[in-house]
Amino acid sequence: MHEEQALKKTFPHLAKKIKFIPLGTDVKYFSPKPEVKEDYEIFSPGRDPGRDYGTLFGTVRGLDWKVKVTARPAKLEKYQPLPSNVSVHDLTPKELLEEYAKAKIVVLPLKIGEEYNNAMGCSTLVEAMAMGKAVIATKSATMESHIEDGVSGVLVPQNDPKALREAIEALLADREKRKRLGEAARKFAVEYCEAEKFAQNLARYFNGIV
Repeated sequence: MHEEQALKKTFPHLAKKIKFIPLGTDVKYFSPKPEVKEDYEIFSPGRDPGRDYGTLFGTVRGLDWKVKVTARPAKLEKYQPLPSNVSVHDLTPKELLEEYAKAKIVVLPLKIGEEYNNAMGCSTLVEAMAMGKAVIATKSATMESHIEDGVSGVLVPQNDPKALREAIEALLADREKRKRLGEAARKFAVEYCEAEKFAQNLARYFNGIV
């Protein structure tokens, strides 16, 4: 896993004790909803501080894509006025589930670097994967540890509106590819991110180092 390799490189004296365990989620709650119609283009959920809204808004401004974002209003003040096709929402858990289901793709634009932890966006990533959604995310060690680029999602460089736009356009134009990516993402989530497996993996790891 990329995250494990990165950590071992950063902390070589702890290499034997470092193991990457994919984040757990409730894959029964977050599961595909085939009865729900996909009726808009982009959902970008998450409230952690490491979101790259500047790149996202610059990418979608002026285009005919409906974009829904979950964010703290204070984090968006510097981007005002927002693009006319972007709406900001404060969602209940049930509403969050519905928005995952109704969006054609999930986009996670991230800021990567010393100021922001590589793990930013991980919880929303595994939720979206468990929902069987096609995900576009900024490339980072954590995202690479969950997404195989072009197989279970799409990875794009940080702060690259052109690459993000091309990735979005390609997926919106190819329903079958969205389906393939979503199915592979769901498979990964069930195999590696199921909550009980996650707990067991953590327990096994801690028992091994005690």
